[in-house]
Amino acid sequence: MLKMYSLTLLILSFLVIQCGSAPKKSSRSENRGKESEREYNALAINHFMEGSLLDLQENYRAAIEEYKIALRFDSTSATIHLALSEDYTRLSKYAEAITSAKKAIELEPERVEAIGLIARIYFVTERYKLASRWYDKLVKLNSQDINAWYQLAESYERAGMRKNAAQTYEELYDTDSSVGEALLRAGDLYERMGEEEKSVELFSKYYEENPENQALRRKLADYYVDKGKFEEAKKLYQDRLKQNANDLSTLISMGDLYWREGNIELAKEHFIKLLPGNEKEWRIYFYLGIVSAELDEFSESEKYLTELIDLSPRNPVGYSNLGRIYLVQEKYDEAIEVLNKGEKIASNSWSVMYLLGSAHNQVKNYKKAERALERAFMIRPEDISTITVLASVYDNLKKYDESDDLHLQLLSKDPTNSTILNNYAYSLSVRGIKLKKALEMSQVAVKKSPKNPAYLDTLGWIYFKMGKTGQAEEYVKKSIEIDQTNAEVLEHMGDILQKLGNRGKAKEFYERALDAEKAESTTIEKDIFE
Repeated sequence: MLKMYSLTLLILSFLVIQCGSAPKKSSRSENRGKESEREYNALAINHFMEGSLLDLQENYRAAIEEYKIALRFDSTSATIHLALSEDYTRLSKYAEAITSAKKAIELEPERVEAIGLIARIYFVTERYKLASRWYDKLVKLNSQDINAWYQLAESYERAGMRKNAAQTYEELYDTDSSVGEALLRAGDLYERMGEEEKSVELFSKYYEENPENQALRRKLADYYVDKGKFEEAKKLYQDRLKQNANDLSTLISMGDLYWREGNIELAKEHFIKLLPGNEKEWRIYFYLGIVSAELDEFSESEKYLTELIDLSPRNPVGYSNLGRIYLVQEKYDEAIEVLNKGEKIASNSWSVMYLLGSAHNQVKNYKKAERALERAFMIRPEDISTITVLASVYDNLKKYDESDDLHLQLLSKDPTNSTILNNYAYSLSVRGIKLKKALEMSQVAVKKSPKNPAYLDTLGWIYFKMGKTGQAEEYVKKSIEIDQTNAEVLEHMGDILQKLGNRGKAKEFYERALDAEKAESTTIEKDIFE
């Protein structure tokens, strides 16, 4: 009997303590004293004790029945209601659990265990707005409950209330400045909401207190570089180099900064100095290849990028950039050769497939261009440059339905884009359809870029198709005055002059078109040569 009596005293003590448990406040100390003076029904205690023993045995259903009986003898015990709520929660009977927990709170409004239990139930059942209300009650009762703060912010975030979540993390940091992670979480949320300045403000605040955080330093530096705030980025890099003057990643970032701010020669000098002792670092060869090309030192650029490929043959960056350098120099065969190699190891690289398609397009191998560009389009379906070139390829393959779909898709996103307006207008003019619409689009493009020879030629060609030969001659002539090397434009002038009856002058332009083409051209089929 002594053993059972001791357990009874233990349970009784638990009831007394739990009835008064809450954050310590002077006004509640008196209530707790009064609560401790109340008399407890012996039968209620016995059944509560039986329920507690059953809980230890994980027999929660039986425990619930004991707690219910206990409540018949003492319905005013918040502790019994709370114990009942906990067992309902364990059995996933959440409605009953919430009802019992709320009853405990009615009896003791600041019973934090009951408030926390309701908050957790709403959270696990994905009723996040309701969860946030109850977690908010918790942090107001006990601002030192760090877990409650985090749960409150998480509830806001999952409810789609990211602003509230971010502000909660800020309030947590204001309450306890030792919780620096709260600033990082708030900064991440502001960043995702597109509030970059606020995000950087918080990240910077955290960095000032934690300058050893290299990941955050890089994040801030990337932001400053992206915004063109090079001095701010440079200071961050210099902070790191004071700690470790040989930190290669930071040194490479410093060179990247020189390049981005337009100090190309300094960037090249910087990377050349980094090369000794770091011959296995592919990033150095990458930057040397890029900056050399910008200095028009193409042979050096090709050398460095070839070394990059030899050093890192599975890295698509080498192939795409070497291919791009060849394209800039109009070395289309070399571009296709290196990009074909790149495709074999990185067919999922957008840059490799886009550049390969562009190279094939330049040599008028439209079927191969189509295949490569369609692959690039699958990888980046929103990329405007890919869609633009692919639409042009479809035009050349006379796949006009596909071409029109892409042009309309582009215009829906950017209805005033000059390049798209010009390309679509020219496509329509070639087919001789919707010429009024084509004219309107072309006029907008020319108004925005009155010195663009391609746009002037398109406008002239539309006038030609509309039978307005005089206006056609005017605009095509302007195009040739700016660029005298485009075979297609020269051919257009030949067609216009022939239409005007000036066959001799027309023949001269057809011959110039042939010379510019440097290959077999459709102009040889003109009847003027017969």
